[in-house]
Amino acid sequence: MENLPKIARKSVSDQVFDLLKDYIIQGKFKVGEKIPSENELTKMLGVSRPSIKAAVERLRAMGLIDIRVGDGSYVKQFSTAEYIANYADFIMDEQNISEIVEIRRALELESLSLAIKKAEPYDIEQLKHICDNLVDAFKRKDYAKGASYDFEFHLQICRCSKNKYFPMMYELIGSLIYKQIELFSSNIYKKYSSSILIDDHVKMYQAIKEKDFTLCHQLFTNMIDINTHMD
Repeated sequence: MENLPKIARKSVSDQVFDLLKDYIIQGKFKVGEKIPSENELTKMLGVSRPSIKAAVERLRAMGLIDIRVGDGSYVKQFSTAEYIANYADFIMDEQNISEIVEIRRALELESLSLAIKKAEPYDIEQLKHICDNLVDAFKRKDYAKGASYDFEFHLQICRCSKNKYFPMMYELIGSLIYKQIELFSSNIYKKYSSSILIDDHVKMYQAIKEKDFTLCHQLFTNMIDINTHMD
């Protein structure tokens, strides 16, 4: 008979965290409401203050509460995007970059296909405006700003799809996508120059305007090719 795994014992801080988290999820602590102070929780739950402090800090890191110095801790409206943003720096490794690229490929290629069919003149004008800003930023060697416009460029493509869920999904994991774009942009500049970043986006804009999906597919595939960017 196969041995069963041992039941892991939870630390006191984990138990406190689970209790407070459940109270927030169940609405016993409502959005905007101040939760008991660390001293009050220590007395209520009969545990040490360090355990309370560790649990409260985890709630803050998850985006469930807002700690106001000198005032107390208040329940926040939970935001998945904010939660992901808090951990973007910690989970961005080579394996995760590969998985983010896979998500982008699935999301953006379909967005491109729909954008070519459904984008209106105003959408294309917005894309050109973002592309112009991207070109200007990279020419000025402002790579942080350039990466920001790069992110906005691809978000606008999702908007051009006229499917409201595509930009919603893009923004949901936006902090991870931005980190990946930032890393790729930096590596391209080190290996080549900013001109390739400029040329690819200008060509992408023109291909969308001219409804050339084959060229869009080729350009996007080159943009997110890990082997090219991560040597």
